[in-house]
Amino acid sequence: MAASFTYINEDTWPRKPYADFFARAGNPFFTVTFPLDVSETYAYAKRHGLSFYHLMIYLSTRAMNSMAAFRYKLRENGVVLWEYLSPSFTFMYNEAEDLFGIVNMDTIPGESPVAFCARAAAAQSACLAAGTPLPSLAEDARDDLIYYSSLPWLCYTEIAQELPGDKNDSIPRPIWGKFEERDGSKVLPYTVQINHRLLDGVHVYRLKQALEAQMADLKSRSPL
Repeated sequence: MAASFTYINEDTWPRKPYADFFARAGNPFFTVTFPLDVSETYAYAKRHGLSFYHLMIYLSTRAMNSMAAFRYKLRENGVVLWEYLSPSFTFMYNEAEDLFGIVNMDTIPGESPVAFCARAAAAQSACLAAGTPLPSLAEDARDDLIYYSSLPWLCYTEIAQELPGDKNDSIPRPIWGKFEERDGSKVLPYTVQINHRLLDGVHVYRLKQALEAQMADLKSRSPL
């Protein structure tokens, strides 16, 4: 079932002065990278035969959807608030040529980790079978997406992503790298690029908290 959105009253929107203020910037986008302990999440994925990448997308999407700040979208004719966001993620489409593909999915509220990971794997397979690695123009125009990617070959300390050309672009862009062992824990660099017109550094901190809560909640949840 597709998510719904509502146009908000900008006159009573507390973020309005900040959205206007940062619209003056030549580049209102900023990127933050922080270390994330994924030891338990990685173990959970292996224990249940799940893709760690897909599981991280599942958890990150749930974390962002728990925060209204990430669901506001700037449009030419106003500001909308989505009911929830959906993931769009890259994957290795043609390893011989080092080419990637992109899959767009629709969030299903209340979906289990196993069901989501199965859908993600099926979506990748469908993309490969269709021979169309990139989304259509219509799909690319959606503003209810989260653009995911990963750099599983490198444990980086800093990364710069491509910059949107539109100051209204409101799509968060998470990416993470290879984890490394630190004092018995698996720690990876987690990066998110966001629009300062909508979000501040404190929201990145809240996202980290929400993501860690989602990861901790796995312990008490059935995977099915």
